[in-house]
Amino acid sequence: MNKQKQIDDAFTRVMTERLSNITGDDSFRAIARRTGFHPETVRRYMQGVSKQSLEFVASVVNEYDADASVLMRGHPVAPSEDSLRLASTDDLFAELSRRLAHVEGRISSLAEFIQRADSKSSGRGEVVTTQFGKRPSLSIQG
Repeated sequence: MNKQKQIDDAFTRVMTERLSNITGDDSFRAIARRTGFHPETVRRYMQGVSKQSLEFVASVVNEYDADASVLMRGHPVAPSEDSLRLASTDDLFAELSRRLAHVEGRISSLAEFIQRADSKSSGRGEVVTTQFGKRPSLSIQG
């Protein structure tokens, strides 16, 4: 028997494992019958020797009535109320950091806008760039 080497690709390895979880103990021939693919093609896909085609993955999802989010993410997509409970601490901190950076940028833009507006209205001010957390100031020349 000619043993072929698995593809050294993390996505293909993960997909192979997840497809195996979906198809359970079905043989390559049984999977082939259900999906309409040639048994040898199924064997290559299921053993990670070939990258799985989108058509094959879609066929497995349809024929096995599988949840596509489980296949792609490794877990079901949680309803929004459960999202925070199911997220890892690292994911929560990353999202919090991303949102804080966004808010910081908006606050800085707003502070600069207010300074420009104050400067224009007084007619004799100079805009002073501020850092996040500091109150905008206007220096008066005269």
